[in-house]
Amino acid sequence: MGTLQQIRKISPYVFGIFAFLLVAFFTLGDPTVIDGLRGALGSSSSQVIGKVNGVEIMYVDYETRVREEEENQRRQMAQQGQNTEIDNNMIRQRVWDMMVDEILLKQQLEHVGILISNKTISEQMIDNPPDFLKKSFSDSLGNFNRQLYVELVTNPENYAKYLGEQMPVEQKQEAIAQFRKDLINIEKYLRQTMQQQELQTAITASKGLITPGFAEMMYKNENSIANGNFIGLSLRDVPQDKLEIPKEEIEKYYNANKQYFKQKAQRKLKYIAIAIQPSAEDSARAQKRIDNIKVALASALTNEEKDSIFEIKLNEYSGVTYDYKMVSDVDPQILNFFADVPTRGMVGPIYMPDGTVFLRLDDKRSGQKVVVKASHILISLNNNNDSAKAEANKIFAEVTTGKEPFEDAAFAAKVGELVGPVETQFGYHIIKVVDRKSEDLKYSEIKISTSVSSSTRSQIFRNAKSIEQQCQAGASLDSLAKKLKLRFAESPLFQNNTPVLGSRFLSAIAFQNEVGTVIEPTELPRFGVVIAQVSEIKEAGISPLDDVRMEISQKLGKIKQLNNLQKKATEIYNKVKNYNTLSEAVNADTTLKQYFRTLNEFKYAPAIPGFGQDAAFAPKLFSLPLNKISEPVRGENSYFIMEVSSKKVPSNEEIKGKLGDFIQGLQLQAKNSVYYQWFQSVKEKSTIDDYRSKFYKDF
Repeated sequence: MGTLQQIRKISPYVFGIFAFLLVAFFTLGDPTVIDGLRGALGSSSSQVIGKVNGVEIMYVDYETRVREEEENQRRQMAQQGQNTEIDNNMIRQRVWDMMVDEILLKQQLEHVGILISNKTISEQMIDNPPDFLKKSFSDSLGNFNRQLYVELVTNPENYAKYLGEQMPVEQKQEAIAQFRKDLINIEKYLRQTMQQQELQTAITASKGLITPGFAEMMYKNENSIANGNFIGLSLRDVPQDKLEIPKEEIEKYYNANKQYFKQKAQRKLKYIAIAIQPSAEDSARAQKRIDNIKVALASALTNEEKDSIFEIKLNEYSGVTYDYKMVSDVDPQILNFFADVPTRGMVGPIYMPDGTVFLRLDDKRSGQKVVVKASHILISLNNNNDSAKAEANKIFAEVTTGKEPFEDAAFAAKVGELVGPVETQFGYHIIKVVDRKSEDLKYSEIKISTSVSSSTRSQIFRNAKSIEQQCQAGASLDSLAKKLKLRFAESPLFQNNTPVLGSRFLSAIAFQNEVGTVIEPTELPRFGVVIAQVSEIKEAGISPLDDVRMEISQKLGKIKQLNNLQKKATEIYNKVKNYNTLSEAVNADTTLKQYFRTLNEFKYAPAIPGFGQDAAFAPKLFSLPLNKISEPVRGENSYFIMEVSSKKVPSNEEIKGKLGDFIQGLQLQAKNSVYYQWFQSVKEKSTIDDYRSKFYKDF
């Protein structure tokens, strides 16, 4: 397709979709983009939905961004032929995170003093446009039409002459206006991208990332190989007697290490969940409808009358008529019921997991596409085409006497016919066509499902409200749940802005209230209607001893177990230390074989072949002299006795020749990591106020 044709095909929204998604990804927004909306939407324009270090996020701005994101995602999915159903909660959270990040990054840009001039942006737009924009001005061979691009970017009015003579003037003006808006958004995206790159460079440069000495050590570690043997003892190799750690030891350890037991603010909820499910009345109503259809169809005296009744019920119960579908696209269960049904014939009731179905085969026609079902024998090439083909010919001869590419051969064959051998990239195939169909079906379906009625839903909420009121009056949730035979549970501890039971609303409300507060009934996916109560509060600071007592007990217990393991390791070392090699010692004392391991081409890494992981193992191994049995080495969870028979370590000349490129690779990895960690630190130290729970129950 030529470039002009490509331009004519461009939707007025294409650039907008690309620009919005990319701006959203890089998250360095310009709060003036929708300033014009403020004051134009009544009181909602003055509502504040959040603050970031005192900078307000306006309700109208947030809602506008959410709607834009929803619309853009629908367009993207529609263009890709996907179902356009979207997760609104996910979008709302993504937009919130983007807006928070935009403000934080804008504040940091101002703090560092990074500014990208308009001239720089204009030069970038002309000389180095983004790839997605160049693609829209390229022909089918990928040739970029720079002249046309520059013409339209510098004079958007000229876009009109490429939209075709048939387009009304009003639509052309709208398209030009949209094109201008898209170009502005792309310029903002470029500015944001360049600002972020400058900020990332500034942050990482200030950290002094990689020193030559560190890089040399890393290169040597990553390119060293050792061979040898070791005896490995893990905590599993000593009796796991129950260790009672005296409370005095626990308290002493806690007091000496309090600074390492910091906790963030946390909350816990206990709750009752009432499932939203059909009542007995709902089930009876559905059965009544099924019986109504059955009786009506059974009363028909002729096929024409039966067809007429089906049509009436189709409209009465909001049935669906499916236009012509290839048989391969029809649900196999449905297809089976149509096997012996004539055109305009009906079948049902059919009881399926999601409801009771009545079907009518409206029409059947010869399809535009053929579907083939085939079985085949594949002889893999295995780098030897001649032998594979010879084997295929042999099998084919045997099959045909008593008896792609693949698709071409299969579609050219008749049902029951053998074809082959056919060569594809996988090997040689012998094919038998089992079946071929080219029918399209058109059919109608009435489905009666037992659904939750509005009256049932209302009753569930009335019951939930009653539980809330009883709990506020002093009754306990667990006793009410037991009395009413409802599900009662308690959530784990959770942090602010972390979903609890899948809901950020519940999390936010929990952090706004005290222990004992009952939260109004809330409908949640997978849970139903939830009546929750704040059951525990932990404030930010040092964790109390009782909260970390078990953790400290386990840590001290592990130390004692390692001390016991040290005794066993020392006993074994005294047995093997006078032998020339560990292999010789193990051959002399076969009880040691269960602990003995061999290392072949071992690379510097925490993972130890045949044993597990221990970060202390590799540093010690590569520091040992050759052919010497080491004393017991204490690891994180184990003890080792090692020996190295050979080592291959990069020479100084090799390191010198490779170090420059290696440092660049390390710096790139560290640059991304440092920038991410820096930004997370900025975010954690910032004051972020989220007021969305005042506006929504679902976000």
